[in-house]
Amino acid sequence: EDLLGIFGLMDKDGSGRVDFHEYLCGVALLNGRGDEEHGASLKWMFESLAHGKSHFTKAQLDDLLCRAVPNLDSGRLDMLFGEADTNRDGVVSREEFIN
Repeated sequence: EDLLGIFGLMDKDGSGRVDFHEYLCGVALLNGRGDEEHGASLKWMFESLAHGKSHFTKAQLDDLLCRAVPNLDSGRLDMLFGEADTNRDGVVSREEFIN
């Protein structure tokens, strides 16, 4: 069951397969240690959420976190997004996410 949860977290597009990009993002998330590796993990996570754009939306965060934490309620998600969206523009930029 734990392994299926990890697989579900890594299988970002829900295809039933973990591609190389999904694998790298998952490994960065699961194995981040120390300040330098933690920063690298955050950058990988941001790229996974933003899909090459300069920001990500609450819907994109919801999609990822619902797989990682299935019992996460919408109030907690709102709070997490609100903490990350420091300038309150409705999206989270790379700078907001990493800092």
